[in-house]
Amino acid sequence: MKKLVVLSSFLFMIASCHNEGSEDVSLEKHSDLTLSKIAKKTTSNNTIITLNMDPITPVCYNSLLDNRNVQLHISQPAPYDIQFKLTLQQKNQNGNYLSVPNPWAIVIIPKGETWATLDTACQLESFVPCGKFTEIKTGNFRLKITSATYFLGPGETLNYEFNNGVNTYDFTHKVSCVGGGWNPDDPK
Repeated sequence: MKKLVVLSSFLFMIASCHNEGSEDVSLEKHSDLTLSKIAKKTTSNNTIITLNMDPITPVCYNSLLDNRNVQLHISQPAPYDIQFKLTLQQKNQNGNYLSVPNPWAIVIIPKGETWATLDTACQLESFVPCGKFTEIKTGNFRLKITSATYFLGPGETLNYEFNNGVNTYDFTHKVSCVGGGWNPDDPK
């Protein structure tokens, strides 16, 4: 009888340990499944839009060497032509951005392409007015993407988001002013 009690106790302990092990494994599997579901939910199939500086210096009438155009990039080749509308704002002395006539630019990225260049360096010449002095004047600007849609597409919606959630791009534009007049603040 003693042998039967000892044997049954031994079998009970083995069964308990075995069940605990299998429960742990199933919990680990369950947590892995949960993590993969969460990862799938946060993964985006949206096209990510980014504005940044063009590495190539354009040749403009009155531009300086550090003026650049702005490029608009998308994260995957366009399945159809995509049309972007952008507004332009200029920063005044008080630090406020004032709009110029908008939409300032309408840009199309053709089907299969991933970027387009906005001719900002040459088009901004008249926005930084020169005075009568010889000097370099700087204008501060902000480009903002206001819409992105398939251009003459089949009625599908373009699902997009902005890089780091930002749909604006701030940059400066410099103009070399050749004046020749005297500055009234200079001593006579």
